[in-house]
Amino acid sequence: MMHVQQWEETCDVLVLGGGTAGCLISGVLARRLPKLKVTLVDSGTNYDADGLLDRVPQKPVTPGTRTFFRNTGAEFVPAPSEIGGSSLMHGGIALRGTRDDHDEWFRVAGEEWSPQDLASLFHRLESDTDEPAVGSPLHVAELTTLPAAYRAFHAYCARVFGAAADLNRPEAHGVGLVPSACTDGRIATTYRQHILPDPVPANLRLRAETVVDHVRLRGERVDRVAVRHLRTGRPSQLRADVVVLAAGALGTPEILLRSGIGAAAASEELGIPVALDLPAVGARLRDHSVLWSEATVTDTPAAPPWPWHAVLCRTSPTDEHLPDCSFELFHDFRLRTRQLWSRRVVISCTQLHDISPGRVRLEMSGTRLRTRIDGAVPRTLAAMEQYAEHVGALLKEEEFQGVGMRAPYPVPYPSSQGRNSAAGLLPKVRSAYHFHGTCPMGTDPGSAVVSPDLRVFGTGNLYVADASVLPVQFGANTHHVTRATALRAADALSSLFGYS
Repeated sequence: MMHVQQWEETCDVLVLGGGTAGCLISGVLARRLPKLKVTLVDSGTNYDADGLLDRVPQKPVTPGTRTFFRNTGAEFVPAPSEIGGSSLMHGGIALRGTRDDHDEWFRVAGEEWSPQDLASLFHRLESDTDEPAVGSPLHVAELTTLPAAYRAFHAYCARVFGAAADLNRPEAHGVGLVPSACTDGRIATTYRQHILPDPVPANLRLRAETVVDHVRLRGERVDRVAVRHLRTGRPSQLRADVVVLAAGALGTPEILLRSGIGAAAASEELGIPVALDLPAVGARLRDHSVLWSEATVTDTPAAPPWPWHAVLCRTSPTDEHLPDCSFELFHDFRLRTRQLWSRRVVISCTQLHDISPGRVRLEMSGTRLRTRIDGAVPRTLAAMEQYAEHVGALLKEEEFQGVGMRAPYPVPYPSSQGRNSAAGLLPKVRSAYHFHGTCPMGTDPGSAVVSPDLRVFGTGNLYVADASVLPVQFGANTHHVTRATALRAADALSSLFGYS
């Protein structure tokens, strides 16, 4: 039998996951503390971001291989194959969420996560400061500079729902332009912003194309982390004083469950030695549900100078008695080539609340373990039914007659045909891929996975800092709040290692 040598490596801080949170934590720590040895592990490739993402990708984002099960069938979860994670998908979107989101978070997690503390984190992320590789000023497009379809959509929603001058105001409802960290046509991915700025820290090591299998606890501390190279299969053992899980709301619970950190009964049933009994791991997968139509426009140049602009209308729960939702119009550059996406716009409805959570768990497939993702589903489709009516009305509006739009696909059917009933719409509803909440923070290890300081209950050196720790159903795209959570983690770990 051939013996495969296992390489071993040590560092001070080991970050598992190079997505939105992991890149920020690694880059900030390495720049603040030049003597600190930081290792970032990710399954993606280490691309030249300046070459790939100067403007907009010339090729579609590589689809992921995870299968996402819903009561309407299976979906594939799209995911970039390069380091940067969901920040490559979300185009720098920077929505803070609402006052209700922040107040509920404060109620669950306590003083460390007050609305004022969150506002301070957001401000630092949105500003040019003296902090290295932290802030990036937000950009909001001028409506008059956007294509006619955007202006027509804004006019219709302003008339029906009202206008919001700033979508990041806590009470904002109505239509407005989405703030983002995109400037001069450049996508501000966390990899670009926090890892690549010259000079790349010499104390930061990046292990690309590396998959995390599990972490091993000895007592209350992580003793080592088992990883393997994605292409060669070569195994390695990594050691660190502090281990930070930042593999996202799907990847982080998967790693914990494979490590025997989860519901003890489920671990025992699968033959995994129980390390910690934390039943909340993977138990509540939160998400948003979306229904969308595509329309062809003829007034958009073949190579627009922006990577992402969107007009978003956030409804109040009192509007037409709808659940809290958002209507949005944007060019979707992520899954299409430039020639296609530049002439296609998406008109979408995203339901933000009143959604039954899903679950991330392990199951046996033959003799092997595999991850099962059971998706979150809306409890009511009232918002989706109204959405179909609004899209139909929207395209008949005078503002849309001169923008060269063709019939959307799929076509929103008139309600008189009965095609917009809940039963008719349910098969068309999809995940918005805003996964969060699978390792929630809180004060009770019976219902939470991490304490408010982001440390996994029952451990001394294992932290989680990504969208999985969000303890509430968040009412906005989760990209920006994930960055805020990562910045809080970077601050805490910096203090732990003597930075002030």
